[in-house]
Amino acid sequence: MYYHYGLKSWEYQRPEISNGIIEDLLTPSHGYELASLIGVRSGDDIFEPRTRSNTINGTTKRPWWEMAARYTLERQYPGRTDIWGVTSQPTSNQREYLKDINSRTRYANEVGADALISLHTNASATNPNARGTWVLVLNGRPTDYALGQSILCGMKEQIHALPAYADYHVDDTPRESNLYGENAGFPDIKKVVIETGFHSNAADAAALQDPAFITAAMKGVEKGYRLDRDGITCEPFKIKSIPNVTFTYGSGVQKTPIAIQGSPRFPVVYKSEVLSCGGTCNPYTKSITDTSGLTMDFTCAAGSTTTLSVKLRSTLTDADQVTSSYEHSVTCKK
Repeated sequence: MYYHYGLKSWEYQRPEISNGIIEDLLTPSHGYELASLIGVRSGDDIFEPRTRSNTINGTTKRPWWEMAARYTLERQYPGRTDIWGVTSQPTSNQREYLKDINSRTRYANEVGADALISLHTNASATNPNARGTWVLVLNGRPTDYALGQSILCGMKEQIHALPAYADYHVDDTPRESNLYGENAGFPDIKKVVIETGFHSNAADAAALQDPAFITAAMKGVEKGYRLDRDGITCEPFKIKSIPNVTFTYGSGVQKTPIAIQGSPRFPVVYKSEVLSCGGTCNPYTKSITDTSGLTMDFTCAAGSTTTLSVKLRSTLTDADQVTSSYEHSVTCKK
C-alpha cells in the first residue's frame, strides 16, 4: 500500500480484485513460506523489506504488513533516503510506488545480500486463459539467468510432484526483460522476479491460494536457489537406469547400483514391485539416508535349481514426495 498523490488516497499497488485475489495481500504468505524454507534448508540469513507486523499504521488504519516496503525501511533507516526515497520521477503521482520498487534492490545492497528474489503473481487483462509460472531476469545478465533457470527447474519438480498439479505449466527457461525495477542495478546481486501464476486465471488463482501448492512452489524456489548457490546444475530427480542382472542361488544379498539424476532430498524410500515372477517373489522396501545407499537389493534364495526370471518396478520417493520409477529384471540361476 502506498500514497497516490493524484487520487490523494492510500492504494494497493495492484488494487484490482481478480478471482478473489489482491496481489498485495496474497504474496506475503508466499514470502513467509519461502523465508522459512531458506532458513531451514539453505541455512542462509533472510532479509525481508516488508514487515510482518499486525500493528495498525496510524495514517492508513491498516496493519503495517500491508504497507509498501519503503515505509518499513523509512522507519528502520530514518534519514536514509538513498535507500527508500529514490525515484527518477519526483513529481509523479505514483512517486511513492516508484520509490518502493527502487527501495528493494537498495535494501538488498545495504544488507549485503547475495540474491534478491521478488515474488509476484501475474495477470492478463485480455487473456483469461494465460497461466503458469514465469521467471524474469534482466537482459544480458548470465548469472541472473542461471539462477532463474535453476529456480524454474526446482519449481517444476516440486509442483509436479503433487498429483493435483502434475500438469501445471512452469516455463522451461527464464524470460529476459528490462521492465522490472526489482531486477535493475547493483550488478553484484543476483536478481529474479518470480511470477508464480496468473491470478487472472481461475485455476491458477485457486492454486495460488492452496497451501499445498504454495509450499511446493516455494520448496522449488528454495531448491533452485540453493543448488545455484552451491554451483550444482538443477536436474529433475529421476532414476536413469538400473541394469538387468543375473545372480546365482545362495549368493546372498546382491546390491545393484541405481543411477539417478538430480538432487533428491534424503531420506529416500526405495520400493520394489513384482510385475512378473515364475516362482515365489517378494516386494521390498527400505529407507536410504544418502547416495551410498542407492542400490537395488535382491536375494536369490538357496535351494532352487530352476532358472527364474523376475520383472520389477523400482520406485524412489524422496522426502519431498518427488517420485521416479524404473522397470528392470533379475534372473536367478544355479
